[in-house]
Amino acid sequence: MRITAVWILGIVLLVPYAIYRLLFIAEPDEYAFLIVFPLFWVFGFWGVVGPIFAAVKGHRLIRALERAQDADSLRKAFDEHEGDEVVIELIATENRLPRWLARRIYHKVKPRLVELAAARANGEAAQRSEDPTSTGQTKGGQT
Repeated sequence: MRITAVWILGIVLLVPYAIYRLLFIAEPDEYAFLIVFPLFWVFGFWGVVGPIFAAVKGHRLIRALERAQDADSLRKAFDEHEGDEVVIELIATENRLPRWLARRIYHKVKPRLVELAAARANGEAAQRSEDPTSTGQTKGGQT
């Protein structure tokens, strides 16, 4: 959000000043910079900042997931650090897809993944309840 504010601030303040300076004040040795700067700010800013921003978000999510102790804290960390957006960004960049298509794929696949995870958790819980070693009992029924 702050990065968007910086970009908007640049569009509102820096780009008009650069154009004004180019047209009315600049010396010939400043022309190249004053021509390239507004073009970069408008068209190239997100090409440079976007991947850096995505990497920082991904890093924060991974660190939060590493610190999670149980399933609830894992889910909370995923939700707090915009896990959905990080996963969509990864799908888009790894498969060279537009983000709208990656978002659509993710939202179609997510319910099935949640269902599989719940089934796996229920299956493991059922297996633990049937396994005598998980309750602390031995073959003879003694603890």
